[in-house]
Parts: sequence; C-alpha cells; structure tokens
Amino acid sequence: MGYGHTGEVNGVPVEPGMTITQATADDELAKDVQTAEQLVANLVEVVLTPNQFAALVSFEYNTGALASTPGLMLINGRQFETAWDQHLCLYVQDANGTVLPGLVRRRAAEKALFFSP
Repeated sequence: MGYGHTGEVNGVPVEPGMTITQATADDELAKDVQTAEQLVANLVEVVLTPNQFAALVSFEYNTGALASTPGLMLINGRQFETAWDQHLCLYVQDANGTVLPGLVRRRAAEKALFFSP
C-alpha cells in the first residue's frame, strides 16, 4: 500500500489489495520517514554526516531493525565498515529467508550513500 506503509491508515488496518489516494500515500510516507528520522537521531550517539544519517534513515524505514541490530553498537563505536559489512548489509531476505535482489541493491545503495562525501 502506498510506499510500503503497514499498520493503519486513518484508523483502518492495512490489508492486501487496499487502495488509497496519492495524497494519502504521500502523507503516510512523510510520517513514516519522520518516525525513522527520529529513531535514528535518538539511537545514534555519534555525529553523522547528512549522507550517513540519510542512509541509516533509509535502512530503518525499510527494515525497522536499527535498534535491534548489533550494527548499531558498531556505528556508535565509529566502526562503520564493520557495521555495514557484518550486519546492515545482511538485511536482504524476505520473511521466508529468500534473498531478494532488490534488497541486495538497496543495501548496497545505502552503504554507498553512507560512505559518500
């Protein structure tokens, strides 16, 4: 639904096949991104560049896993390469454990953004 929003929209549970307007989808996306931004800001204890922050927001928005990954401790320890290579880049599977090429590309793009100047 929309841009991958789950949960509820206007008090109605999101279900397969549900449709919404473009305006509603845009509103939900903005709220979801704001939530991800707040979470990253609250969890990360080191100063990040704007690109590092954006990459982690993208990761959190897509996975919802930043708080639970050991990569967060490594990020906060400024061990950025290890965090990405040993933890964050592993979030490429669906619920059945199948590696999805789209998620492989997304994690690679997030990592590239994180390490870009």
